[in-house]
Amino acid sequence: SALHRRVTGLGLSLQAYHLIPKIRELDLLLRQTPRAREVIRESHPELVFAALNEAGPMAASKKSAEGRNSRLAVLTPRFGLNLTPDRHPGGRPDDWLDALVLLAAAEQAAPPHSLPHPPESDSEGLPCAIWLPASPSARHH
Repeated sequence: SALHRRVTGLGLSLQAYHLIPKIRELDLLLRQTPRAREVIRESHPELVFAALNEAGPMAASKKSAEGRNSRLAVLTPRFGLNLTPDRHPGGRPDDWLDALVLLAAAEQAAPPHSLPHPPESDSEGLPCAIWLPASPSARHH
């Protein structure tokens, strides 16, 4: 956090700080297991929602009722369920929506698209890309 503050002028968020051990664990797995590099892909929930949503990026915040409902409208047909993340065993509703949209992306039959395209690699040969499902409009052309 101190290094981040020196470089950016801002402290590291508590959420980011708590992710560091998991990031290190995944980095080690990717370095030691070439097969993992083929099956583990990085993505971002809001970019996936934008890719899956016919209208593009979601207009309302995922923390608002309108934002949750618009995201549910994107997810419900993909799972064939009446999803209600406001009623769940734990976690925040927006966290459930994020997890569900990443699951939806992982289950897409069409090959994913990378940003940048083609993907780049770091000095260790690890892929550096965000992976997204093909957008609905791209799938129809």
